[in-house]
Amino acid sequence: MKIYIDSANINEINELNNLMPIDGVTTNPSIICKENRNNSLELLKQIREILRDDQLLFTQVIEDNYDKLIDQAYQLLNLLGKDTVIKIPVTFNGLKAIQYLEKNNINTLATAVFHPQQTNWAAKAGAKYVAPYVNRIDHHGGDGIKVVKESLCIIKNYDYKSEVVAASFKNTKQLHECALIGTHSITASPNILKQSFSHLSSSSSVAQFQQDWIDKYGSKKLT
Repeated sequence: MKIYIDSANINEINELNNLMPIDGVTTNPSIICKENRNNSLELLKQIREILRDDQLLFTQVIEDNYDKLIDQAYQLLNLLGKDTVIKIPVTFNGLKAIQYLEKNNINTLATAVFHPQQTNWAAKAGAKYVAPYVNRIDHHGGDGIKVVKESLCIIKNYDYKSEVVAASFKNTKQLHECALIGTHSITASPNILKQSFSHLSSSSSVAQFQQDWIDKYGSKKLT
């Protein structure tokens, strides 16, 4: 399973990228705005510079007018490199843009997916990735994990060349459930990613090992 950091915070991205086997970074307009930068493009350039060549950067267009949407996609590609994945919301103009960009060998992610049929349309249009919003679906009375599972099923049934990037997590249980059903990728906040790895019993076990060693040999040095 590929794991992406859903953040635009330079310090958080640096920290996790140095600690964990991360596959890249996803951003969206809201998390970029939270960083309170005057220049969003400069922030994206800094994120790209942190990442290795084999790590992906996902970034989203703002416009919903088709022509302007395409212009913004190329603006981002020219700035960040051709391997950048362009995030496009699943609107009618978004679907049209995904088809155009796919024909021009540009990878896209269909974002803000709330129903498996949106996955079906986006994958058929040529989206390389689709992003169901797990917790937001739950928040609106749906079943986010079920939407992810059915999206995986649709992609497999029709041999679409798309991957599910499950997004919008409130807790590590949701992330774990996505892993169990074979989700291709997840993207989560730094806090959720840290929580998914850490466990109090692991920490207490390590502390006990160290204390037993110190009691016996007087220090943590190997003897």
